[in-house]
Amino acid sequence: AATRRPSPADRAQAWPMLVRQAGHTAGRHGGNRSVVTALVADMARLRDEHESVRAAALAALAELPARLFEDEAVDHLDRVTADTVRASGSTHDSRAALGRLARALLREHVAGTQQGLVGWALRTTVRLSGTTESADLGHLDRRLPHGREHAVYEALRYWLEAGAENDDHGLTFALARAVGRRAVGMPELQQLLWQAVQFGSESTAATAVELWMDNRATRAERAERVLAVDASAALLPSVSRTITTRRTDLLDPLLEATPPHGRFLSEDSRRPQPPVGRCTARWLPRQQRAAAKLLAQEADDEAVGMDARRAALRRLAMIPGEGARELRLWANDPVQEESELADTALAATVRTDRPDEALPLLLEHARDGRARVAVPALGRAFRYTDPWRLSDVLHRLLPARQGPEARQAQPAEQLTHPVQHSAQPSAAAADGDDADTGGPGAAAGTAGRKAMVRLAAECLPLAEAAELLLNVYRLPSQHPEVKAVCVTCAAGLLDDDRAWEVLESAAQAVPVLRHAVLRVRPLALPERHRERYARLITGLCHVDDRGVTEAVYAALSDWALWAPDAAAVLSSAVTDLGNRGTWRQAAEGLVELVVTLPGTGRTLEAVLSGLVAADSAPDTPDARADRDRPARRRVEHIAATLGEAARGRRLARRTAGRTGVLLAGYEEFVPLAARLLCSAVTLESDAETLRRQLRGIAGLHTERPALAWRTAEELRRCLGPLHRPAETRERLLPVAQDLAEDGGAAAGLLSVALASAVNPPGGWPEPWREVLRALRRHAAPDVRAAALELASHPGE
Repeated sequence: AATRRPSPADRAQAWPMLVRQAGHTAGRHGGNRSVVTALVADMARLRDEHESVRAAALAALAELPARLFEDEAVDHLDRVTADTVRASGSTHDSRAALGRLARALLREHVAGTQQGLVGWALRTTVRLSGTTESADLGHLDRRLPHGREHAVYEALRYWLEAGAENDDHGLTFALARAVGRRAVGMPELQQLLWQAVQFGSESTAATAVELWMDNRATRAERAERVLAVDASAALLPSVSRTITTRRTDLLDPLLEATPPHGRFLSEDSRRPQPPVGRCTARWLPRQQRAAAKLLAQEADDEAVGMDARRAALRRLAMIPGEGARELRLWANDPVQEESELADTALAATVRTDRPDEALPLLLEHARDGRARVAVPALGRAFRYTDPWRLSDVLHRLLPARQGPEARQAQPAEQLTHPVQHSAQPSAAAADGDDADTGGPGAAAGTAGRKAMVRLAAECLPLAEAAELLLNVYRLPSQHPEVKAVCVTCAAGLLDDDRAWEVLESAAQAVPVLRHAVLRVRPLALPERHRERYARLITGLCHVDDRGVTEAVYAALSDWALWAPDAAAVLSSAVTDLGNRGTWRQAAEGLVELVVTLPGTGRTLEAVLSGLVAADSAPDTPDARADRDRPARRRVEHIAATLGEAARGRRLARRTAGRTGVLLAGYEEFVPLAARLLCSAVTLESDAETLRRQLRGIAGLHTERPALAWRTAEELRRCLGPLHRPAETRERLLPVAQDLAEDGGAAAGLLSVALASAVNPPGGWPEPWREVLRALRRHAAPDVRAAALELASHPGE
């Protein structure tokens, strides 16, 4: 009846409900398709309907399971389709809904017995779009028994052949995709694909080629047949892969000065780049030279965009021999306007088949303005360089001495190729005289030496790497950043005592080196070295630099398993009231340590007890001009840090609960205890545990109504406005009822906070509404006021 109301808006709401109800009824009665057939017949009333109503009804119909339709509904579906297409106000929404329904029915019934629905689906697809390109048969290869695909072809034969005659191969492609590899055993389907290859348009032929060449066994032979029909098909991905890997004898026309033109490359189109790749090494030398020449011409063509020119240079690296030679020429190009291309070529030299041959060129630019390109590329070049040659290069780039003596130490003879023309200039550039004086190469020199140190630690044998790092670190005027990199890299060479010399020296040096020591994390080291390194970390606590001390306190919690005195160090820093600079970082480190290692909880209790005692001492600073209760401020900071951690970590909640109980024993610290106990509350606890926690919190507020209100707000903030499942509300209802019936103001306020946390903004269950009504009749005015602020429904 609602579908006949005078308002189009009402009818637009009613039709989808009617359609969904029909689908539900049909599915509930074991797939009674006649219900859906009757519904489609009733949709004849949509002929003169408002477009919004028609679109809503058809959208709902398209969402019904396709298995609920039968052939008896075909005539009615045809009528609905015709009415929709002919309607003067028909919109894209209605047509799109019919298209979705047609594709769903086609996928469901193409291999079944309801062929009338298949015919309707294909007719509708053609009627809506003019072709069958949008046809979708799903994945028939996953649900059809082997051999059944031939029956599907026979069922679609008329449509397939009729489409081929009209150059509409959409259904052919859909069937080939749907049957997957089974298409190889369907000769008639293969013939239709070949017909599309021969006579189809550019887009049709391209799709047909991809599907026709899907058989690996015949792919090489079919590539030749495709090229015989249209030589420009060499640009298609499947053909290109075949001729560049298996049929390189067919590759020459693609590498000629004039590319093959055809359907896939018109004469006025820009020539694509040669299809070089991993298999280019299989090509004949003349083919490699031809490809390199074409790419070089592309890179040199100023009419081409910069991105395409850079891509051509990167592709040159894939051509053995010829590509590397071209890249070296481009890398040394002095033209300022093409510096971007030169940098691209320089970076690509290590992507060739011989990355080690790029080492001289990279070393030449490692200290000039192009170091930002050369230095990152050195890593790959070094990995492909002979170990003996790499060792010599690194020792020359990172000399152990400086000044004239270092220059005299350079051997007169040169190394054999490829280092002979580059190692000497680089060694001179490595001299600190021009690297750190602020000249043009200073920054590049520092960055280059840092990269060399990292590469030495990574590529050289352990003993040699450790010796080199120690020598570089000891250079009298070595840049601090280079020394810091030496320290960081030494952490990976701890099996050699010289690496420990670097670390121990850094621990006594300037702050930047001490911070480098602290950046190492325990899990980055082998287990056998962690205890000794932890002692190194702990020893940094007593240095005279505040930044280093703060970093040590922050790192000690990570090293606590291997530093038994870490807790004592942090405790001493917190309880030392004369320490006015770093106690906050020490307190935060102590909290993290206690949370990470629950067995150290007694340490925190001892610290808090000592601070509470110090705060109650007669001589404690109280509202002085320069200090005000320093011990209490430390307790407050520990409580705040622990409470923040408890909101996201289960182990921290346990610690917060124990700490809250401890502070609750001191009257002046009850507010802090209440906040900590609130942070330890979680609604995932069982009802009895939660009742005990909340009653304990309520018990702290005897004759403290103002504190009770603040604690209730803190509890509400800790629990958060999250969506709670119905099971949580049912489980916690007795807790709220018990607190409401307690009669105390604190218990009542906590009950209000609990009710607010577990119930949604609207739609409270009746038992919780009863609790809310009881709280609004509470004896304490504050409880009544808090309960009245809650709303069980967002409206009135």
